[in-house]
Amino acid sequence: MSSTRIMVALGGAVILVAAVLSPVAGIVVCIAVVSALVYGVERQAELRRAQQRIELLEDLATSELLRLRTAEAAYAGRAAAEVGQAINGPLTAVLLGIDLARSCIAEPTPDVEGALVSLEGSIVGARRVAEVVEDLYPSTVERMDGTLDIADLLRGAARGAHNEIMHRAMLEEKYPSDLRIRGDAAALHQVFLNLLLNAAQSIEAGSAAANTIEVEAAATTAGILVSIRDSGIGIPRAEQDSIFEPFFTTKPKGLGSGLGLALCRRIVRDMDGEIWFESEPGNGTTFFVRLPVAEAAVDFDVASIAADRPRRAMVVDDDVGVLTAISTMLRLECDVVRATSVDEAVGILDGGDRDFDMILCDVMMPGRTGIELYDHLDGSDQGLARRLVFMTGGAFTPETQDFLKSNTVPVLRKPAELSELLNLWNRFTAA
Repeated sequence: MSSTRIMVALGGAVILVAAVLSPVAGIVVCIAVVSALVYGVERQAELRRAQQRIELLEDLATSELLRLRTAEAAYAGRAAAEVGQAINGPLTAVLLGIDLARSCIAEPTPDVEGALVSLEGSIVGARRVAEVVEDLYPSTVERMDGTLDIADLLRGAARGAHNEIMHRAMLEEKYPSDLRIRGDAAALHQVFLNLLLNAAQSIEAGSAAANTIEVEAAATTAGILVSIRDSGIGIPRAEQDSIFEPFFTTKPKGLGSGLGLALCRRIVRDMDGEIWFESEPGNGTTFFVRLPVAEAAVDFDVASIAADRPRRAMVVDDDVGVLTAISTMLRLECDVVRATSVDEAVGILDGGDRDFDMILCDVMMPGRTGIELYDHLDGSDQGLARRLVFMTGGAFTPETQDFLKSNTVPVLRKPAELSELLNLWNRFTAA
C-alpha cells in the first residue's frame, strides 16, 4: 500500500474519532488532516520532479561525455595528420640543408659559404619543428628565472589557432618582450587558444582581408593585461550574463560544449587573475585577461673558486647524442665531465670531485631521475645543489611537474641553442 493511501486511511480514522467526540473538533481535525494530506502529495510530486531533473542531468552529462570523447577521438586523428604534415615540411629542409652542406664541403675546393647558407636553412627548419612540438604539447616548464614570458604564450596560442584564423581574419599581434608572469604554461596556453578560436569562429570564413583579430599585451599598475579583440558578430545582449556559465554556448550545435569559457575563468582565477569581456552585437567582442606580474626569483649560486682553477661543468644525460652535443658546446668555455646516469654522477661527486661551477642534468632518465640527484646534493652539499640546472624536453610525471613548480632550480628547455647555453653558463660564473 502506498504511503499516500496509508495517510488517507489513518486520516479518516482520526476524523471519525474526532467527530464522535465533538463536531467542532472533527472539523478542525478534518482541516488539519486534509492539509497534511495535500502537503504530503505536493511533497511527493516535488520529489518526483527533482528525481526526474537529476535523471535528465545525468543523461545530459552522459551524452555530453560521449560527444566529447567522440570529438576527442576525431580530433586526435586530424591532429596526427596535421602534425605529420607540419613536421615533414621543415624536416625536409633540415635534411636537405645538411646534405647540401656536406656536398659543399666534400668538393675539391670546399664551398664554405654555400655550406653555411645550407646549414642556416637547416637551423630554420629545426626551429620550426621545435615550435610544432611546443604547440602540440605546451611546456609546463618556466624560464630559467622561474617565470613565463606572456609573449611566448600568446605566440604559441596564435600558432595553434592559425588554421581557424587564416581564412577568417588578419591577425595583428602587439606585445613587448619580457612581460613575465607565474603560472601553469599549459593551462594558460589553453586559455589563450580558446579565446583566439572563439574570436575566429565569430567571423564568417572567406573574408579574411576585411576582418581583424588583435592580440595585445601591456604592463599596467594592476598587472599584465592581455586583450583579444575581434571584428565578429558580437554577443547578443540577452546572452552576455550567461557567457561564463558551464554548458552555455552561442555556437551552433556540435561546434561547442559550452565548457571553454567556464574553464578559462576557473584557470585565470586560480592564478589570482581576472577575465572579462566587452561586446557590441554586430561590432565584435574583446576579451580581457589580467594576470599578476612576476619578478625573477631564481637564486643563481656563483661559484667561489680560485682564479687559477679552470672552470668546470658536469653534464648528465642518458641520451648520448644530447650529452655529446652539449658537452662539445660547453667546452668552448670550460672543462666538461660527462655522466650517462645519475648513479654515475653521484659516484663522481661522492668520490671527492665536486669542483663544478655548474651541473646540467636531464630530469627524466631511466633509473634515478634528476630530482633524485638534487635531493642527494641538497642533503650533502647545498652549495652544489644551488649550481644544479635541469634540462628537459617536456615529458614529466605529475610529481615532477609539482617539484619543478615548487622549487627554484633553473630549467633549460630542450631543444636548446648555443646562445641559451652560454648565457646560462655566464650567469653561473659571473664574477
